[in-house]
Amino acid sequence: MPTPAQPPSTGRVVVLAGPSGSGKSRLAARLHRAHGWPVVRLDDFYKDLDAPTCPAARSSAWSTGTTATAGTSRRPSSR
Repeated sequence: MPTPAQPPSTGRVVVLAGPSGSGKSRLAARLHRAHGWPVVRLDDFYKDLDAPTCPAARSSAWSTGTTATAGTSRRPSSR
């Protein structure tokens, strides 16, 4: 007798948001210890600017924050 097909497994994502120092990482670690849930940090998806695989800036405007020549990007403001 064939076994009935199992419904597809549905996953859930818990997102912890808040300002710096609010305890997101600590809570994520506690949830991991208590439930074994995987923890993925946003920082895991970014590289340092001096990483060898990052493209080089096209002009010095990127590092100074000044407007670059036409056709190049401007560094986002840090407000």
